[in-house]
Amino acid sequence: MNKIIVSLLLSTVVLLGSSKDQYSIKLHGITVGIISDFSTIDKGYLVGKPLGGLLSVLTPFDYYVIFEPNKKPNIKGKNKYKKDKYLLLDLIKQLENNQPTHKIFKKNHYEINMNCKNSICTYVRLNTKKQKSYNGYISFKDGILNEICDDESGICFKRVIK
Repeated sequence: MNKIIVSLLLSTVVLLGSSKDQYSIKLHGITVGIISDFSTIDKGYLVGKPLGGLLSVLTPFDYYVIFEPNKKPNIKGKNKYKKDKYLLLDLIKQLENNQPTHKIFKKNHYEINMNCKNSICTYVRLNTKKQKSYNGYISFKDGILNEICDDESGICFKRVIK
């Protein structure tokens, strides 16, 4: 059992340390994959690679693909597609070029209220149909997206720095 844990940790360290532009994908605190960059976000999707080792046995697909509604890409391979119902891609795009002190935007049946101060943006996403609100935050380091975490989905994207 210890050998399995050690090999999983070593494979994670090798993958995470390979580029400073990579982002880890965490689901409820567990790292499940890597995004090599955010270059496809303007096309309405992000592509992540599941981690190797033991996790690859549990995830029998080549890529995670998170996409905006009506923008599902056709990527070769056996992939797991997931619609971005939490508007994480929209949040990243809203803050891509500037960090406003306060911004409100509406999309679908959500209203998102963002407040930014000292390279950290917090947001409240209100589901106007269910009248429920959810929190999250986005942090920047040296003007570059460092981390985005969403409470409702349990998803975090965190930049991996070499």
